[in-house]
Amino acid sequence: MASSRGLSFTRDIYKAMRSMTVFDHFITRGAVLSSGGGGLQVALPVTEDMLNGGGVLHGGCLATAIDSVSSVGLMTAGEDVPIGVSINLNVTYLSPVQEGDHIVVDSRLKKLGHNVAFLEVDVLNESTGKVAATGMHAKFIGAGRRD
Repeated sequence: MASSRGLSFTRDIYKAMRSMTVFDHFITRGAVLSSGGGGLQVALPVTEDMLNGGGVLHGGCLATAIDSVSSVGLMTAGEDVPIGVSINLNVTYLSPVQEGDHIVVDSRLKKLGHNVAFLEVDVLNESTGKVAATGMHAKFIGAGRRD
């Protein structure tokens, strides 16, 4: 496998995403804390446009953050590792997050196979110290791999 891509690569990806009008654009408001080896850690403020009707962080927004952060993190595993396509995303919601809170989305590559990558994600509410959600993400990557 080619060498790992890290912080500089991830910041370039986020810079490019800021100029796009994509669904997960909100994720670029965050600060990249660490990146490389298939993992990525992003700190993100929770703003009004991320809330559900009950006034807390929308579960779909959390799922999108888990999907996006783990996908970009996966690409830091090496130059031959594509972003792939999701084949499974499982999110467990553990505690609510309020507007004004800050979350840290921490994604780690658990296994990089020939066709499928498996990632694990924790979302910590820095404001309360509680884990807000956990996620498992499986991505098909076989079509883009050069082995």
